[in-house]
Amino acid sequence: MGVYIITRKNFYLAVIFILQILAQLGLGLYIMSIPWRIVALTIDSLKLDIVYLSLTLAFDSLVLIVTLTVTITAAQQSPTKHWLKVIQNDGILYFMAIFSSTLIWLMFGVAARDGLKFINAM
Repeated sequence: MGVYIITRKNFYLAVIFILQILAQLGLGLYIMSIPWRIVALTIDSLKLDIVYLSLTLAFDSLVLIVTLTVTITAAQQSPTKHWLKVIQNDGILYFMAIFSSTLIWLMFGVAARDGLKFINAM
């Protein structure tokens, strides 16, 4: 919602983000609908988790890029607006926190031993 507002209600960006969220939601619901016995016995469920986490990382990266692009452009046009710097700083902090935790989760899913693969699920 924030990206929609700061981009002055850009319809095309809104559609891209909505499609991204719907893809994540659909994949998440599909993953949760798989019986746990099948999930425990197949490697396919891990691949689906990796795709889900990759979609999450892509979404967070797109939000950061759009936020920085819009606020840097607006700050150049009107350098006296302090709130643009606040949006940039908050966007970067949000990105670093969420992106790094999701990236670690993804790396555990790909490379960690079985006991650590789903540590964030707890």
